[in-house]
Amino acid sequence: MIGQRVGPYELVELIASGGMGSVFRAVRVEAEFEQQVAIKLVRPGMNSREVLHRFLRERQTLARLHHPNIARLLDGGAAADGSPYLVMEYVEGTPITRYCDDGRLTIDQRLALFVKVCAAVQHAHRNLIVHRDLKPSNILVTSSTDDRRGEAIDAASGTGRMPEGEARRPAGDVQPGGGDGAGEPMLLDFGISKLLDDTSDASMTVTALRFLTPRYASPEQVLGEPITTSSDVYALGVILYELLCGRPPYDLAGRTTEQVRRLVCEADPARPSDVVARERVSSIPEDVWWTEAVALEVSLAAPKQS
Repeated sequence: MIGQRVGPYELVELIASGGMGSVFRAVRVEAEFEQQVAIKLVRPGMNSREVLHRFLRERQTLARLHHPNIARLLDGGAAADGSPYLVMEYVEGTPITRYCDDGRLTIDQRLALFVKVCAAVQHAHRNLIVHRDLKPSNILVTSSTDDRRGEAIDAASGTGRMPEGEARRPAGDVQPGGGDGAGEPMLLDFGISKLLDDTSDASMTVTALRFLTPRYASPEQVLGEPITTSSDVYALGVILYELLCGRPPYDLAGRTTEQVRRLVCEADPARPSDVVARERVSSIPEDVWWTEAVALEVSLAAPKQS
C-alpha cells in the first residue's frame, strides 16, 4: 500500500500492524506545506460493523481532547472502499519505561514524566473519557534534543519496532518538572475508550475486553464489570510500580484467564522495596518510600470505584 493515496495523504511507510488495522506514516500531498502524519487504516477484511463503529468512536473521542501530552486527531474520512481512516499527530518516541531505563533516569526524573502522564489522563477524565488501555507502549517519550529516529508504535496494538541498524543514545539530563533535555510524554490510543456519558451501546464493555492488555488491566476489567476512571488510576499505579521496580506488580506470562483473574483480584503485589535490586536500593533517596506507598496503594485490587 506504500505510495497509495488516502484522501489528501500519501502512504510513505508502514509503522506497524495490529489485530484491528495498520498505522502508516504519511505525508499530505494536496497542500502548499509539508505535513507528516500517522494514518490508521482498518485491516483488509476487518471492516465489519463492529470495527467501523470502533473507528467512529475513536474519532469522536480524540476530537474532544486538547492537551499537550495527548496525540492530536488532525483529520479523518473514508477511503475509496468506504473504510474509515484516522489522521493523527505523528509521534516519534520511546515507551516511557524503556526511555527511563535507557537514560538511567533518577526517581525524581521518572516522577516528573509520570506527573505529566497523570495530567493528560486527568484531562481525559474531565471530558468524561476513560482510556481503558494505559500501558508503557501507549505512552511515548519524545525529546527535542534527540535527532534519532524513535521507536514507531502502532497506537492500535501497542507493538513497536526500532529501525534496523539504529541504536538509542542515552536520554538527556532531565530536570524534575521540565528543563533542558527533558523528555515529553505523549499519550496515544483512545481506540477502546468509552465515553462515560454515552450509554447507547452496553456491549462496548464486553467488546473492549478483547482489546485490553491484561498486565495493566484493573480488577473490574478482567471481571468484565463496568469500567470507570478508577480503571485508569489502577493502570497508572501499575505503570508507576514498573517505573520504580523495572517490572509490573504481577507476572502474568503464560497464565490462564482464571489465573490472571485470581492474581489481579485477590493477590497483593510485592512492595517495590522488596523487588528492587540491592545495589539500586542504596542509591534511592528516602522520598521513594512515599512514592512506593502511592504505587502500592493504587495498584492494590481493593477499590474498584472512584
